[in-house]
Amino acid sequence: PEADKRRRSRSRLIELHNHAARFMNEQLLTSPDAQHARDYLKSRGYGKEMAERWMVGWMPDNTDTFLNWARENKFSGRELVTCDLAGKKDEQNSGAGLYVRFRGRLMFPIHNDYGDIIAFSGRQLREDPNSGKYINSRETPLFKKSKVFFALDKARRSMTKDKFALLCEGQIDVIACHESGITSAIATLGTACTPDHARLLKRYTSDVVLCFDADSAGLKAADAAFKILSAEGMHIRMVSMPAGDDPDTLIKRIGAEAFRELVAGASEYFAFKLEHEVTTRDITSIRERMG
Repeated sequence: PEADKRRRSRSRLIELHNHAARFMNEQLLTSPDAQHARDYLKSRGYGKEMAERWMVGWMPDNTDTFLNWARENKFSGRELVTCDLAGKKDEQNSGAGLYVRFRGRLMFPIHNDYGDIIAFSGRQLREDPNSGKYINSRETPLFKKSKVFFALDKARRSMTKDKFALLCEGQIDVIACHESGITSAIATLGTACTPDHARLLKRYTSDVVLCFDADSAGLKAADAAFKILSAEGMHIRMVSMPAGDDPDTLIKRIGAEAFRELVAGASEYFAFKLEHEVTTRDITSIRERMG
């Protein structure tokens, strides 16, 4: 009976995520209040078709819009809190009501590898120094971020066919890759690569191509990913990205075909590191060599 109860609870939470994703997608596509969100997507070169394919949505600024929708669809406040779509205004006082977690954000559904929506990632559209540019759902009974890749449900068949995974840093980068025909692209969700990620990936391929920004943060993230993935016996290559570009901006600048060639020509990780050291440091200097 306990297992049955857990199964029912899990399927109910998945149902809530799926319904909420459709509601937010509809808001993005049709609400007059979401015009700035549509304008943002357009500024990044995306329109209605991409938003429909990826079920991109918009969480209304007005708290009541979402809470009333949930009530009409018979989802309880407790279920919203469990899914991290809402939170209690006052933990000690249950009568204080709820706040909506992703208010005013562009919303990307996160799927498990079977295609169920289990969480969300929300991108800030208006500057707010008190909140991150991206926030993801907190961990819930459905969502453990150390075990989930963004877009793995869409990429897993391509990984098996193409015999590699393209690991990017952000959701928009992954979407840009898929939209330009590189359908083995995935990203972690606000966390570095973990051994759980590596084991999950190994079910589909043992060859990973890293496509991170060429800045110091990107190179540091690549080093960390290399250590974790190579420990699982995976073969790692690295795309040589121009400074100042991410996959999304680069595809728009040089075109999908040229980007695909760049990915196909990815170097062995150590060869990439050596090339990077040679071109960015004066290796004839004793001080540099000691550093």
